Amino acid sequence: MNKQLASALFLFAASGCVNYTALTDIEPDGSGFVSIIVEVPLMEDAGMSITDFGVADSTPGWELTFMSTDTLDTAVVYRLEGNFKNPGILEDVFDIDNMTFEKEESGDVIRYHLSRPPVYMPASKFEGVFQSTGSMLKTAVKHGTDKYTWIEKLVLPGKIVEHNANKQKKDTLIWKVDIGDLTREGFLIDVTWEVPK
Repeated sequence: MNKQLASALFLFAASGCVNYTALTDIEPDGSGFVSIIVEVPLMEDAGMSITDFGVADSTPGWELTFMSTDTLDTAVVYRLEGNFKNPGILEDVFDIDNMTFEKEESGDVIRYHLSRPPVYMPASKFEGVFQSTGSMLKTAVKHGTDKYTWIEKLVLPGKIVEHNANKQKKDTLIWKVDIGDLTREGFLIDVTWEVPK
């Protein structure tokens, strides 16, 4: 896995913003690497503060390689990195609802299809304010979308056949997700790609 690529996704924004950035890098065999950075301001008007950033480390096919919590002058920054044997394992690691991962061999190619919500949000404790990621996002809407940034990057091998990303840069798909999309049921990252056998 490309650790330099993962470190490039670290996002340190101006004080007062909540930033979520995730990078998923998938290899031709379906294995891969994920890196997540969540930055939460230490400000009352931001409406939130996370006290714990946890993830299931006992899932077969998942290896947690790095996790840290850093308290800065104006924010708490959570970082998490790990390796997976196939993207479907992340459903259990992050307790994701509405996720689909399919693999189909046909002729000389292997076709993969991935559909999932646009946010990996490990089990987190929200200092008595939030009971779920959903309630956190509703508060995000209330406080204004300009204070919240949600970015997903997916690096894929082979040929990208279909996707619903906002942007494609060579082998990288980028979703910059609006808070409204995060709160609406049914919004999913959806991508199909092919690799030679």
